[in-house]
Amino acid sequence: MLKVHLGKGLDYQACRGIKVLKSELLKFISEHGQEGLMPMRKQLRLHGRVDIEKAITHMGGFRRIATLMNLSLAYKHRKPKGYWDNIDNLQEEINQFRRSWGTDPSFMPSRKSFERADERM
Repeated sequence: MLKVHLGKGLDYQACRGIKVLKSELLKFISEHGQEGLMPMRKQLRLHGRVDIEKAITHMGGFRRIATLMNLSLAYKHRKPKGYWDNIDNLQEEINQFRRSWGTDPSFMPSRKSFERADERM
């Protein structure tokens, strides 16, 4: 298991560089993931591998590590930064959701409805 100390000075030396991270990630993917696909933060946390998540973040983030390891990201069509802060974008996404899933336009879908729909996609 990778050790990442978040105390004073942020001692990340225990990570021993990208080689250890690559090794741990490949092991994780073989046990819990899908070959060729970068695990998502949620998946790492679910399996108690916050250490890998923190090392990825420290070493440049999920996109950078995925690129270095020639892995595809699970989410291909990520919205640009600030997209969800625009009320017009939010309204359009809600309307699109309602049309796609046939929900009543007079009710706001719950967060759980969005999550369930995402799991079915």
